[in-house]
Amino acid sequence: MAVTDKATFILNNEYKEQVDMLNDVQAGQLFRAILQYANGQSIDEFADPTVGMMFSFVRQQMDKDYKKYAEVCQKRAEAGRKGGPFDHTLPSFHRHYKENKNILTLMKEVENL
Repeated sequence: MAVTDKATFILNNEYKEQVDMLNDVQAGQLFRAILQYANGQSIDEFADPTVGMMFSFVRQQMDKDYKKYAEVCQKRAEAGRKGGPFDHTLPSFHRHYKENKNILTLMKEVENL
Protein backbone atom coordinates (compact mmCIF):
# COMPACT_ATOMS: atom_id res chain seq x y z
CA MET A 1 0.00 0.00 0.00
CA ALA A 2 1.73 3.12 -1.15
CA VAL A 3 0.89 6.35 0.57
CA THR A 4 -0.21 8.79 -2.10
CA ASP A 5 -2.85 11.10 -0.63
CA LYS A 6 -0.74 12.52 2.18
CA ALA A 7 1.86 15.25 1.99
CA THR A 8 3.80 13.82 4.93
CA PHE A 9 4.72 10.49 6.45
CA ILE A 10 6.29 9.30 9.69
CA LEU A 11 9.82 7.93 9.75
CA ASN A 12 10.49 6.41 13.14
CA ASN A 13 13.69 7.05 15.07
CA GLU A 14 13.81 3.39 16.01
CA TYR A 15 15.61 2.68 12.71
CA LYS A 16 18.58 4.93 13.49
CA GLU A 17 20.81 2.15 14.78
CA GLN A 18 20.23 0.03 11.67
CA VAL A 19 20.61 2.97 9.28
CA ASP A 20 23.89 3.91 10.99
CA MET A 21 25.17 0.45 9.99
CA LEU A 22 24.62 1.27 6.30
CA ASN A 23 27.24 3.06 4.25
CA ASP A 24 26.30 6.37 2.61
CA VAL A 25 25.37 4.76 -0.73
CA GLN A 26 23.09 2.24 0.97
CA ALA A 27 21.50 4.93 3.15
CA GLY A 28 20.87 7.06 0.06
CA GLN A 29 19.26 4.16 -1.77
CA LEU A 30 17.07 3.47 1.24
CA PHE A 31 16.01 7.10 1.56
CA ARG A 32 15.13 7.35 -2.13
CA ALA A 33 13.11 4.13 -1.93
CA ILE A 34 11.20 5.44 1.10
CA LEU A 35 10.34 8.68 -0.71
CA GLN A 36 9.30 6.81 -3.85
CA TYR A 37 7.07 4.49 -1.84
CA ALA A 38 5.53 7.39 0.08
CA ASN A 39 4.68 9.06 -3.24
CA GLY A 40 3.11 5.95 -4.75
CA GLN A 41 5.93 5.21 -7.16
CA SER A 42 7.09 1.69 -7.90
CA ILE A 43 10.20 0.40 -6.19
CA ASP A 44 12.75 -1.50 -8.26
CA GLU A 45 14.49 -4.58 -6.93
CA PHE A 46 17.40 -3.68 -4.71
CA ALA A 47 20.83 -4.69 -5.95
CA ASP A 48 21.95 -4.74 -2.32
CA PRO A 49 19.92 -7.20 -0.21
CA THR A 50 20.77 -5.27 2.96
CA VAL A 51 18.97 -2.18 1.64
CA GLY A 52 16.04 -4.33 0.52
CA MET A 53 15.73 -5.89 3.94
CA MET A 54 15.90 -2.54 5.69
CA PHE A 55 13.31 -1.09 3.32
CA SER A 56 10.93 -3.97 4.05
CA PHE A 57 10.96 -3.04 7.76
CA VAL A 58 10.32 0.61 7.02
CA ARG A 59 7.60 -0.19 4.46
CA GLN A 60 5.72 -2.38 6.95
CA GLN A 61 5.69 0.42 9.51
CA MET A 62 4.63 2.99 6.89
CA ASP A 63 1.73 0.72 5.91
CA LYS A 64 0.66 0.36 9.55
CA ASP A 65 0.88 4.13 10.07
CA TYR A 66 -1.14 4.81 6.92
CA LYS A 67 -3.80 2.30 7.91
CA LYS A 68 -4.08 3.93 11.33
CA TYR A 69 -4.30 7.38 9.69
CA ALA A 70 -7.04 6.21 7.33
CA GLU A 71 -9.02 4.75 10.24
CA VAL A 72 -8.76 8.00 12.20
CA CYS A 73 -9.89 9.98 9.16
CA GLN A 74 -12.86 7.67 8.69
CA LYS A 75 -13.87 7.90 12.36
CA ARG A 76 -13.60 11.69 12.31
CA ALA A 77 -15.68 11.88 9.14
CA GLU A 78 -18.36 9.69 10.72
CA ALA A 79 -18.32 11.78 13.89
CA GLY A 80 -18.62 14.93 11.81
CA ARG A 81 -21.66 13.56 10.00
CA LYS A 82 -23.27 12.62 13.33
CA GLY A 83 -22.46 15.93 15.00
CA GLY A 84 -24.88 18.79 15.22
CA PRO A 85 -24.34 22.48 14.62
CA PHE A 86 -21.64 24.29 16.54
CA ASP A 87 -22.69 25.07 20.10
CA HIS A 88 -22.40 28.83 20.58
CA THR A 89 -22.86 28.44 24.33
CA LEU A 90 -19.39 26.99 24.75
CA PRO A 91 -17.00 29.19 26.75
CA SER A 92 -14.31 28.98 24.05
CA PHE A 93 -16.68 30.45 21.46
CA HIS A 94 -17.41 33.47 23.65
CA ARG A 95 -13.74 34.03 24.49
CA HIS A 96 -12.72 34.04 20.81
CA TYR A 97 -15.72 36.13 19.83
CA LYS A 98 -14.86 38.70 22.50
CA GLU A 99 -11.19 38.80 21.41
CA ASN A 100 -12.14 39.25 17.74
CA LYS A 101 -14.68 41.93 18.65
CA ASN A 102 -11.99 43.84 20.60
CA ILE A 103 -9.60 43.62 17.66
CA LEU A 104 -12.24 44.92 15.25
CA THR A 105 -13.04 47.80 17.60
CA LEU A 106 -9.35 48.75 17.77
CA MET A 107 -9.03 48.58 13.99
CA LYS A 108 -11.99 50.93 13.54
CA GLU A 109 -10.53 53.34 16.05
CA VAL A 110 -7.21 53.36 14.20
CA GLU A 111 -8.97 53.99 10.89
CA ASN A 112 -10.78 56.98 12.39
CA LEU A 113 -7.54 58.66 13.50
